[in-house]
Amino acid sequence: MWKPIAVSQHSSPNEESFSSPYLAARKEWDERYGGLIKRAQQWRGTAVLALLVALAEAIVIIGVATRPRNAPYVVAVDSLGRVAAAGTIDRTSPIDERMKQAAIT
Repeated sequence: MWKPIAVSQHSSPNEESFSSPYLAARKEWDERYGGLIKRAQQWRGTAVLALLVALAEAIVIIGVATRPRNAPYVVAVDSLGRVAAAGTIDRTSPIDERMKQAAIT
């Protein structure tokens, strides 16, 4: 009724599984192109990581560039060393209105 399966000690399961032409071709393809595919995936991952780092750097640079600058602050001191007046300097145009009028006329 039940027959025991004879197992040869010299053959491995891998050798028996590649008796099919499909499996043999698949193994050949994996040996030939599997490494290339794996390396391509690794390089794609590295490229995506590099792009993310570059994007983060760009965001930081834009953040630093748009931060408010230091405004000049003037302090007037009297002869005794006490503060007489203090405040920020108003930014004015380097071209005065009189200069504009003189250039127009």
